[in-house]
Amino acid sequence: MDALNEKYPRKLRQQLEQKWSFTEIVRLLSKSDIIGFDKTACLCYGYGMGSHLIHQDGDAIWLMWERNQREQRRREAMESAHGVREISDILTFAMLRALMLHKLHQVDTKPVTDLYTSHQPMLEEMHQIQEEWY
Repeated sequence: MDALNEKYPRKLRQQLEQKWSFTEIVRLLSKSDIIGFDKTACLCYGYGMGSHLIHQDGDAIWLMWERNQREQRRREAMESAHGVREISDILTFAMLRALMLHKLHQVDTKPVTDLYTSHQPMLEEMHQIQEEWY
């Protein structure tokens, strides 16, 4: 253990951990020239909220309590928006993985971006559900 600590001092380990942190990866992807990566910053919110829920901290407990206090129409709108958010995140991550694989293997990314474009009507419908919640 001492040999590892000597070879990789705390400051170096922290720099490496930061470089590979979720927020740093999202920040770098948001600067990418690939279509769609400019929207990745919104993924940080979902990651943070998921962290609250996983750790069952005070924010998570407050969120659950507050949601249960809403009137039925408002609660249903929020639940629909939450579902849309889940689907949206899944689609976004799938697109990011596909784009990165295409880029890694130096394959044309147009089929992936075309697929994204073809899903615009569904994405627009999901956006309308979110707007109703707002």
